[in-house]
This record gives sequence, C-alpha cells and structure tokens, in this order.
Amino acid sequence: MSKFLRFFDHRKALLVLILGLALAARLYNIGAPLVGFHAWRQVDTMTIAKNFHENGYNLLLPQIDWGGNAPGYVETEFPIHQYLLALLFFFTGVSELSARLLSIFFSLLTILFFHKLVEKISDEKTANWAAFFIAVLPLTVFMGRMIMPEALLALSIICGIYFFIEWLDGDYVIHFVLSLLFVTLACLIKPPSLYLGLPLGYLAWLKYRERLVFQRKLWAFAAALFLALLLWYYHAHQIYLQSGLTFGIWEYQTDKWGKWWLLATANYWTTIFGSYIGLLLFAGIGYPLFIVGLFLKRLTQREYFLDFWLAAIFVYFLVVNQGNLWHFYYQLPFAFPAAWFMGKVFGRHFNLTGKKRFGILAGSLILLVFSSFYIYKNILMARENPALSTNYELAGLVQTHTKPADLVVILDDGDPTVLYLAKRKGWHGFIEPNFSQNLNLEWKSSQGAQYFAGDFLSCRASSEITCEELNEIVNRYPLVFKSENFFIVSLSAGG
Repeated sequence: MSKFLRFFDHRKALLVLILGLALAARLYNIGAPLVGFHAWRQVDTMTIAKNFHENGYNLLLPQIDWGGNAPGYVETEFPIHQYLLALLFFFTGVSELSARLLSIFFSLLTILFFHKLVEKISDEKTANWAAFFIAVLPLTVFMGRMIMPEALLALSIICGIYFFIEWLDGDYVIHFVLSLLFVTLACLIKPPSLYLGLPLGYLAWLKYRERLVFQRKLWAFAAALFLALLLWYYHAHQIYLQSGLTFGIWEYQTDKWGKWWLLATANYWTTIFGSYIGLLLFAGIGYPLFIVGLFLKRLTQREYFLDFWLAAIFVYFLVVNQGNLWHFYYQLPFAFPAAWFMGKVFGRHFNLTGKKRFGILAGSLILLVFSSFYIYKNILMARENPALSTNYELAGLVQTHTKPADLVVILDDGDPTVLYLAKRKGWHGFIEPNFSQNLNLEWKSSQGAQYFAGDFLSCRASSEITCEELNEIVNRYPLVFKSENFFIVSLSAGG
C-alpha cells in the first residue's frame, strides 16, 4: 500500500492528470462513423483488420475489399496495426469503437514514454509541459483517436528512441532488443522512419566517439532492421505481382515521394509549415513558443539530439514531398520534438520570479488551449458529421438497393469509403482521361460486377469528364435509382 501511495505523489499525480486530459480529448465524438478527413485511410485499415478476423489470422496476406471478384490480397506496409485490431476483434467483434480505443491506448502510452524520454534528457518540468502539449495540440489529439497505424507508429518511434538511450546508458540486452523491436516496427509501418538513423546515430556518437564504427552491436542493430525491411517488402511486392493491387508504396513520382519540383514552389512550404504545422499542429499560438524554444541554450550535449531529430524530419519532408503535401497526418512525427522545444520554454521560464514573462506565458497557454479546442472541434472534427458526407449518403443507397453478396463498381476515384460503409465488395471507378474506357464496365460486368453507383458531384467537380459523359454511360444500363446527386444502375443488362 505504501508503494502505491508513493507512486501517486504530486509529481506522478500531475502526469496522471495530463493522461486523463489526453484521454478526455480523444474520447470526444468517439462514436462518429468513418467519414471526414482521411476516412479512406481509416477504411483501408478497418477493412484489412476485418478480413484478417473473418478470413484467418494470416499476417502475411492482407486483404482489401476493392479487388473485385479476387481475394483482394494487396501490397502494403507491414500491417501489424491491422493485425492487432483483428486480434482485438476476436473478443469484441468488428467494431469501430474498439478500433478507436486501441489507437487511444497507443496514444496514451506514447505520452507516457515521451514524458520519460524528455525527463531523461532534459528535466521533469520540461517533460511535464512537453507531455501536456502532446495531450492537447489539435493534430496529436485528432491522430491519437484515428483508426490508422499512426498512433502505433508514434509509440514505436518514441519507445525506440527511449530504449536506445536506456541501452546506451546501461548496456542491458533487454533495452537493446526493445529498441530494435520498436525502431524496426516504425520503419516497417512507415519506411521513411529510417530518418531515425540520424538522431540515434548522434546519440551513439556521443558515447563511442571515434570508436563508433567498431561497435558490433550497432552493426547488428542496423543489419537486423534492414533485413526485416527487405523480407517484408520483398514479400509485399510478390503479392502485388500476383494480384495487381497495391497502395503504391514505392511508386516514384506518384503520390508519396520523388516530386522534386514541388520543393521549388511556395505552395509546398506554405501548406506544410503554414496550414498543416502552423494551424493544425500549433493552433497558431504554439508557433512562436516553438521558435523561442529553438533558440534556448542547450544545457547538455545530449540536448543537441533534438536538433538532429528535427533535421532528420526536415529531410523526410524533402524526400516524401508529395505525401507531406497531400496528407497532414504525415507531419505527426514533427509534433514530438516541437512539443519538446515548447516544453523547454515553459519548463525554464513559467514561474513567478518574472511576473511579466509569467503573464505572457500564462496568456499564451490559455490562448493555445482555447485555439486548439476550436480547431479540433470546428475544423478537424466538423467533417465527421455524416449529414455532410456524400459518401455516407451514397453508401446508404447502395446498401438499400443491393444485396450483401453483390459486387459493385463505385465511382469513387480510389476512395474505398462507400464500399466499406455499404458493407460491399467490388471495384473502384476512376475519374481520369478516357473516362469511359478506363471505367471498363463491360469487362467488370463479365467478372461479376452487378451494379454501378456514384454521385454526379464527381463530374461537376472534375475537369476530366463532364456530367453529359457520365449520364451517357448511366443511361446505357437499367436504372435502379437516380436523383439529382446520385445514381445506381444494374450491369446485368444493357451497355
């Protein structure tokens, strides 16, 4: 009992309070359907987990539902998060609530280990403040309850760094193994996490200096990491060669990396450092706090680790340029060193000895909390209202007018949300040049597709096709449902 009471001293109580605040923020709107920002990514995550649960727990064979009449085996990043979800579904059944709670659990563990990491390199006050910022900043709250691998990715990054430092300090095998496990997981989930080599390399250099290249354990660490990456991504590519289905992991100059000309555009930098980091991460108010933290004196050599971490993430921004431009969740790794720098400002200067400085920081803190809540509720969460989602409405129509076993072609431009919400399998329909040819309804019908569904909003917003073209295709087939915005036709006759 005395040990239990000692654990909840005032310092631990503060951390528990921070974790409680983080939990409360992440539980907001927990029952929302999968619509809104990055619904497509959540849907793919849920679909793979659901198929693991329903079709056998084979980690090596992830499946999606947009592979038509094929099994849907797909080339993807290492699906460990989806597999853990499937194991959870064994007890709860397929449940979006359970999936969100797992992400929240990972998010809370991340805050806990982040606190331990900051405390180890800086001090307890800085750790408390840094953990607080991760608990309340809008992007970290939002991503901490999304059904995506990002919550597990963040946990893997933070634990990988923390246990690496523990191993350097104590040379215990268990810390070496845990660091290797978590860093490898981070890189398997997102290969660009290899940028961690720069800050970890700096930490290793601090200990070994000129003897660094002779450390066999470090070479073993790197060899095991790259072997795991090689084995999984070779296997994943074999799946693609057989099924033709992929999330486009390695495709150069497509939707993730290699579009170097973007770096010469103002839009790239203003979007990432303005809209995404400035607004969605820092809520505006956090930006100057972060900048001030950057210029605070490093009290130990180890604190320069933060500079190497930031530099590595900046390289990641440069290389994975298209991914960072399109998806704001790609900036989540930046939140941790940023919160650390903000925590240093408050850890060193938030006290009553300087009343003017205290007043400025107190005012900034109040504004930051309120602006974070506003952005989280009115920007990030607002789109999770199903009444605002055409995908949600179309999925309801598809569910009403088709049977569960029917294969459906959805005009979704690669977004699997309608198929998932309607609980159907089938094919994507893409809006692109030569729309009619690329849609290829005749071939899909011969492969078992029974319905074609979509919305006319797609053609209204597209520069590639006109609504006349879409209507011409729709009118070839027996009409099942049609309104001003939506259509469903039968592919069993006509065309």
